[in-house]
Amino acid sequence: MPFNGSGVFTTVNTFIPNTVILSSAVNQNFTDIATGLSDCLTRDGQAGMTAAFKAIAGSLGAPGISFTNDATSGLYLNAVGVLGLVAKSLGIAVNSAVYCPTAATVAAGGSGYAVGDTITLTGGTAISQAVLTVATLSGSAVATVTVTYPGFYTVKPSDPVAQGSTSGSGSGATFNMTWDAQYANSVVTSEAGAVPWQRLGASSYVSSLMAKPNAYDFAKTVVTYGSGLSLSNSTSPPTLTTTLNPTLVPNYISGLTMSTAGSSATMTIAAGVANDSTNTTLMRLASSIGKTTASWAVGTGNGGLDTGSIAINTWYHFYQIYRPDTQVVDVTFSTSASAPTLPTNYTLYRRIGAGRTNGSSQWTAFTQTGNEFFWSAPVTDQNVAGGTPSGSYTVSVPSGVPITARMLMNYRSTNVGSTVLWYAASVTGSQSVNSPTGNITSATVVSGVDSFFSSSILTLNGQITASSNGSGSIVWSIVTIGWIDSRGM
Repeated sequence: MPFNGSGVFTTVNTFIPNTVILSSAVNQNFTDIATGLSDCLTRDGQAGMTAAFKAIAGSLGAPGISFTNDATSGLYLNAVGVLGLVAKSLGIAVNSAVYCPTAATVAAGGSGYAVGDTITLTGGTAISQAVLTVATLSGSAVATVTVTYPGFYTVKPSDPVAQGSTSGSGSGATFNMTWDAQYANSVVTSEAGAVPWQRLGASSYVSSLMAKPNAYDFAKTVVTYGSGLSLSNSTSPPTLTTTLNPTLVPNYISGLTMSTAGSSATMTIAAGVANDSTNTTLMRLASSIGKTTASWAVGTGNGGLDTGSIAINTWYHFYQIYRPDTQVVDVTFSTSASAPTLPTNYTLYRRIGAGRTNGSSQWTAFTQTGNEFFWSAPVTDQNVAGGTPSGSYTVSVPSGVPITARMLMNYRSTNVGSTVLWYAASVTGSQSVNSPTGNITSATVVSGVDSFFSSSILTLNGQITASSNGSGSIVWSIVTIGWIDSRGM
């Protein structure tokens, strides 16, 4: 036999100088040599293996099977049953039964540390050592740490575990480790912080997608988000949120109802959402906000007046306002029905209603339900005895925007057939009853008794118009109970 089963080749026959050499002995040696050479693996690849190929275990830095032009890349045996793959000293271990620490407490704090210092541990048998980060200090000693990188251990180090190195200048800290259960059949990296797919190639897919450090960055790479969708990385996993496109719901408004206790300097606006006046941005007031009659300042409990000083017995229009650079939503109010003076950096707004001050520059009480406003105390705007209603009359509703006034009216004359016609101040020309519908209300005295009726008449400048035949001795009145404000819808 040319080989002894352990890879050792020996010749059967040896020869003594100056003695006869038998041809059979020489031929047997050469036959063994030929047989041995035939069992060897040729360098030029003439034939393959006929049995298992066996290599030395090697190591991460010197793999057992490597390459003539790159001795740092190849295969090695990390431990029994654990295969290692390495490329330029960076590799992974396959089927490694490992331990990973989940937490660390300070056994000795050492000295000279700063918050944020990283500490690489030492000890045990590690594929890669754990890395801790200093979270808090007691003086310059470590008080608490977090596990930044758990490392991978085939044999756990004994507590307390010492520092191997640090990114700072501290020394002397040791730690007691809490370990997770042993992982079997794992694929682990042999470099702190590395993931296998970052080391397996440089294709565009691997480098631009799989190498992303977290799910948020990965999703942002492979998905394009159009209008109405947003992705937040403030949660784990990331949160995908749908938002309503403002252009699909022009003039939208929900909530943002106003309320005041009356004889109070504070107006409260409920939470809600509305498109701005250009229908480009949905402005959301997340919670109710109270604004006083002082000059505007951001936030609840602060002033809301856009400019000047608060006046008595004056209508003010309220606006939801928006600051695009910080996404802050607030409220201001103005005597202008269309163009408030906006605070610095607030560029978008939406009118949401109106309120009126009393003789003490405080708000007059009302109740709002949707787009309907009702005075807490109805207002008598006209109460005339001995006069004929004719021309325009101001009623207690906001002016400057289309408002439907809600009123109770009384018309009485001593003459049967005495009539009055009420209609919107903007309606001109020859009028007929209820044409246009809702703009005109008429009353005719029957048998000389009172004619009571309710009316809803559209106003633009807070006025309605009356026309009467003036027959008889007339008594008439208008009591405003509230108004309807579309708030730009």
